[in-house]
Amino acid sequence: GTPEQLADTRFPIAFDGDILIKQTRASMDLGGIAKGYAVDRAIEVMRALAIERAVVNAGGDLRHHGARPMTVQVRDPRNA
Repeated sequence: GTPEQLADTRFPIAFDGDILIKQTRASMDLGGIAKGYAVDRAIEVMRALAIERAVVNAGGDLRHHGARPMTVQVRDPRNA
């Protein structure tokens, strides 16, 4: 960054050799990754149990397993 950006005290920095470390109060929500992982694992378990057709839905993370198509209904948010 520019000298002005590096001097910004809202984002303290430190140097460790060639590595610049910016210390901020950032947070991350990994819930979406966790849901996707859980859906993938659920489908793997169903395949291992020789279940022919399945749909797993975890709050919008949706996955289908099987050779034949399945009907999926989508809720209209204007008419819950």
